[in-house]
Amino acid sequence: MGNTVNPAGKRVFDDVYTFPQDSQDLADDIHLFANTRSGTSADRAALLPGLIRPGLLFSESDTGKILVALAGGGWRLVDQDTGDVGLSLASGWSGHVSEPAPSHRVRGGFVSFNGRLAATSGAGAVLSTLPVGSRPGVQIVTLAYDAGANVWHSLVIGVNGSLNLFTKSAAVTDLRLAAIAPFPVA
Repeated sequence: MGNTVNPAGKRVFDDVYTFPQDSQDLADDIHLFANTRSGTSADRAALLPGLIRPGLLFSESDTGKILVALAGGGWRLVDQDTGDVGLSLASGWSGHVSEPAPSHRVRGGFVSFNGRLAATSGAGAVLSTLPVGSRPGVQIVTLAYDAGANVWHSLVIGVNGSLNLFTKSAAVTDLRLAAIAPFPVA
């Protein structure tokens, strides 16, 4: 062959050019370095398996999505934005009379909350459970503010997605979800 790879991973060519092997090795190096593509979602779907390498970034011009090819096959969004997704509330919990409705959003790998909640005094501590894809990788302990009672509550967000308001001892009149700090998705 007309080239070798040094310990740093850089291709070193000797004085003897070997066709087509040197050309193919160089093309492979360029493909690895420039592992990005752009086009429509149909263009991405039409990519031949031999052209899809793990880590390939594809920017879809028609949808605005950026996806990465996974080692096991398939694609994952790089910068996901779910938009506001309503929370399924446990018994005794409800959206506050004023808008916005209680929701969560995954954006750029972080979960944030919006909306306001109210609860009867008999409502349980678990107010909702986040769906898979919106859950933290570790338990999160944070604070949530009840503007109606001017009280900060301890909120624990479990790896199973449960939202537990641990210091709730009475009715909650105006829990401000937007005051909860965003956290990374597992």
